Amino acid sequence: MSTLFTYPIIPRKEPLKVELTHFLECIIQDKEPLVTGLDGYKALKIADKSLESSKLGKPVRISG
Repeated sequence: MSTLFTYPIIPRKEPLKVELTHFLECIIQDKEPLVTGLDGYKALKIADKSLESSKLGKPVRISG
């Protein structure tokens, strides 16, 4: 029986190790990381507003 789909082989790596390795490479090579501090700030803001919405039981606006 033939399959309709092929699946890529994705090596399993420990995510935090990959993230920290990339961060150190950026420092050593003086290059911009894939995820910036601003990206992290925005992600935390979304998470904070999600918690606020959950506590209030209604949608909240995410500004800025």
